[in-house]
Amino acid sequence: DGACVASGAHAQVRSGRRYVDDPCHRCDPSVDDSAYSLVAGCELPSTFRAGCYTESGSEVISLAAMTAENETNHMTIASMQTSNAQLSSEVDALNTQNTVLQTKLDSAVSQAEQNSAATSDAACSGISDDLAIIIIVVVSV
Repeated sequence: DGACVASGAHAQVRSGRRYVDDPCHRCDPSVDDSAYSLVAGCELPSTFRAGCYTESGSEVISLAAMTAENETNHMTIASMQTSNAQLSSEVDALNTQNTVLQTKLDSAVSQAEQNSAATSDAACSGISDDLAIIIIVVVSV
């Protein structure tokens, strides 16, 4: 029934037609007085390799794989930092180009307004609109 009865006794698991001790669960009343507790390191391999393991001892990743993954991550970070610097440089160049073009546009608009005002003043200099209409009517008659 899974109840912890004798201190130090292991839980029983089925192995074929019989029950055997479960190396990962044993009775420890100081941890739990009604159920079997996990045994730390119960799944450690007989030939231990450097790496990361769960509390029970099963291997999560070997040291070699973890080191290779770490080196790959460092290379990816360095590549992204280089790419980021290049993109920042491009943004700065485009902002400068935008400022230059905006200045040229403002200058062209100002010049066009000045030319328009000068042309308007020169075409009708000294003649009021009313006088111009009268002259047009008289000439066309």
